[in-house]
Amino acid sequence: MKRPSELVLSASFATVGLVFVFSAVGCESVEVTPSRLESIADPDGLGDAALASWKEAVELMNDFLASDFNRSLPRGKYRFNDDVLEFAADGVVRPHHIRCSTWGDIVLFFGGKAQAVKDGIYVGARTGERNRVIDNSLFFRGDGSLRTPKSLAVSILHETAHIVHRCGSIGVWNTLLYGLEAVFLLRAASHSAERRPRATSSEFLYYHWWMHPGRVGREYVLEEFEKSLKRNDRMVEHGPYP
Repeated sequence: MKRPSELVLSASFATVGLVFVFSAVGCESVEVTPSRLESIADPDGLGDAALASWKEAVELMNDFLASDFNRSLPRGKYRFNDDVLEFAADGVVRPHHIRCSTWGDIVLFFGGKAQAVKDGIYVGARTGERNRVIDNSLFFRGDGSLRTPKSLAVSILHETAHIVHRCGSIGVWNTLLYGLEAVFLLRAASHSAERRPRATSSEFLYYHWWMHPGRVGREYVLEEFEKSLKRNDRMVEHGPYP
């Protein structure tokens, strides 16, 4: 079994060209909300299944945030408020509007799953055969299978870290810097703006492993987690931060 830190993949990407595409392209966009999922006429019941997975992911994320495995995000809480997912921490409420859009389609085309912006997350359509509210990369893998609550939690926490730490494509200036570093310093894989989000993803995966340790036991998982925090890894930057 691979360690969680080895399983964490970047959920974002950037090139200078895409920065300009993002600013220039006219986006088809729909917002993904619980009420819209419930209202979809879907004979396969995928809307209900996706919503149930999303809600379970929120519970998982909140349990993780309150645990000692969380070293890189504030001790906050996710909640749905007026049909919008929010992350509330340290007296600040950060809305996470989930939008399935043309820009999200571009993210998928270049190998990403989602892209954080100041007020939320862009995702892309998976097949183009269903309503974007359900047919998107938040809920479905590339092979068409429904993503698990664990998988949803990893993606959302990763993008939340981008928003909280304002790293990556959070604002025009940060987006430009992200692209310049990726292209001119050749840091697509070890981009500095991905190090804190990767840390959060890794911490959550260790937490989930600890909750379901199997034969290795929880003590072993804790030992591996502590080793991961001390490992000199330029791909990951764990908190707490100054």
